[in-house]
Amino acid sequence: MQSGQSENNRHYYILNKPIRMVSQFVSPHNVGLLADLGFDFPKGTHAVGRLDNNSEGLLILTTNKKVTSLLFSGNTKHKRVYLVQVNNQLGTQSLKQLGSGVSANQENDSCAASPLQEINTHQYRGFNT
Repeated sequence: MQSGQSENNRHYYILNKPIRMVSQFVSPHNVGLLADLGFDFPKGTHAVGRLDNNSEGLLILTTNKKVTSLLFSGNTKHKRVYLVQVNNQLGTQSLKQLGSGVSANQENDSCAASPLQEINTHQYRGFNT
C-alpha cells in the first residue's frame, strides 16, 4: 500500500484490494473489511468508488471528500476501463450479451453497453464512459 499526504492534511492511499473483502470499513454483514488490513487509517478515510466482495484490484482511499465528489457526483463523465475475467471461453452470443450491458449484482446495479476488447481467451476489457 502506498500513502501520500498533501500540505493541507488530506491523505491518499492506493492499495490492491483482495477478493473476499468489501470496500468499506464497517458492515452489518460478515465480510472482510478495509479495517481488517491492520493499518491505522485516519478518521474520515473512505474509498473512492468501490469493488465488490468478489473483485480484486486497485482501490483509492482518501480523506478528501472533494475528490470523491468530483469523480462521482460531478457533471463530467470519466472513462472507466474494466477487466473481466471469465472461467470459460465465451461464445459469440455471450460476448454480444456482455457487450450490450449486464446486471452487475443482485441490487440490479448495471454496466452500460460497452465495446469489448479480447485480451486472451479468458479476459476481456470493457470501456465505459
